[in-house]
Amino acid sequence: MAVIFYQSKFYADMGINIYYFFASIWGWIVWTKKKNSAENGKISHTPSRFIVPLILMSIAIFVLIAFILVNYTDSPVPYGDAFTTALSIIAMWMLAYKFIEQWGLWFVVNGVSCGLYFWKDLHYTGGLFAVYAVISIFGYFKWRRMMKDKKNR
Repeated sequence: MAVIFYQSKFYADMGINIYYFFASIWGWIVWTKKKNSAENGKISHTPSRFIVPLILMSIAIFVLIAFILVNYTDSPVPYGDAFTTALSIIAMWMLAYKFIEQWGLWFVVNGVSCGLYFWKDLHYTGGLFAVYAVISIFGYFKWRRMMKDKKNR
């Protein structure tokens, strides 16, 4: 997928795959640690004290990535690419802590990405991200059911 993103000049999307690799390892460590702790790594809502910092971090990451893409690449969609990448970074962090609202971010990321890829004539990739957007909806409802379940592992 990174090759497709590079050839299509979606540089931030290309780079996010490297982040996903390391964030997945980190998330697995967090889930494993919480599973064995008193908190037990249960699915929960994002604490209200995190909302403003997450919004500010999203904006800061977006501005930084957009600046790099606009000034140092030939990206045809620097703002769209920066937007989806910034939200993906935040969503991966939220996923590691099992905050249910991360599914909403994934829906937005996958929906916007789908539109960008179709616009750039990447029809298969756009279709894949349309499927991801639908999976985001199902993921949210599954996690919501799990959250209500007293066994919420």
